[in-house]
Amino acid sequence: AAVGTFAATLAAAPHLDTGFMVGATLAIVLYLYRTMTPRVAILGRHADGTLRDASVHHLPASDVVTAVRFDGRLYFANVSYFEDAILEAVASNPLAPYLLVVGDGINELDASGEEVIHHLVDRLNGIGVVMLFSGLKKQVHDVLQATGLRDHIGERRFFPTAELALDHILSREENRD
Repeated sequence: AAVGTFAATLAAAPHLDTGFMVGATLAIVLYLYRTMTPRVAILGRHADGTLRDASVHHLPASDVVTAVRFDGRLYFANVSYFEDAILEAVASNPLAPYLLVVGDGINELDASGEEVIHHLVDRLNGIGVVMLFSGLKKQVHDVLQATGLRDHIGERRFFPTAELALDHILSREENRD
């Protein structure tokens, strides 16, 4: 962005404002491009009991829960990417009745993100998959509370840590058997 601004300013001289506008536009476009496809990891239980990226550590999928970590803001520019990643994770593990969204990396949630979460919860409930959340930050909880989505989803589907969520899931599965 800096090099583009410099080149545009030199090319547009003596109209410096044109160069600055090109630079500002370039910076915004680059920012949106970087944040449109944040890292999404399907997690698996490592031998030490922690959740880690299944593809990096060659971990098998669970028949009970699909755990997904989303690293980035959940806002208008990437909500469709988030939705696709969640639906793909569920489709790739059709036996698992639970989907855990590990939200430690979600720093912000806007109205578009809230709406997509609402639709995903309803859609997954319709096919028998329970969507749970762990590690969400206060600012994300505040948005969910303010919009009423937290009440719609249910208090018992939010956990402070992924480990507590997994313990809850496993205890429910043991009681079901």
